[in-house]
Amino acid sequence: LFITKCHTAGIEIGLAVSPGVMWESLLPWLSKVDMVQVLAVAPGPSGQEMAPDTYEKIRRIRGACPSCIIEVDGGMNPETARLAREAGVNLIASGAYIFSSPDIGDAIGGLLK
Repeated sequence: LFITKCHTAGIEIGLAVSPGVMWESLLPWLSKVDMVQVLAVAPGPSGQEMAPDTYEKIRRIRGACPSCIIEVDGGMNPETARLAREAGVNLIASGAYIFSSPDIGDAIGGLLK
């Protein structure tokens, strides 16, 4: 009911998924949401390494919901960002990599490649 009311009002719905959540548990919701944020690290300290199953989770979500916007957050650097894009993400959130780099512009450029 809540999701329907939001969509009727023109509000998009997003779903955030912690690393321990299995992608299959999202199946009943994927046809109802507009965006899925895949957390590639446990919520908490910045600079953690990405969970190893993140790319497969992204691929599965993309396959089950081709129209969903998928964002990945956590452990993003140029290599992980490239692999995440190949897996099917639309948006990448990166904090530690950017702000710990000596040149923020170069860091952002590296993520965009």
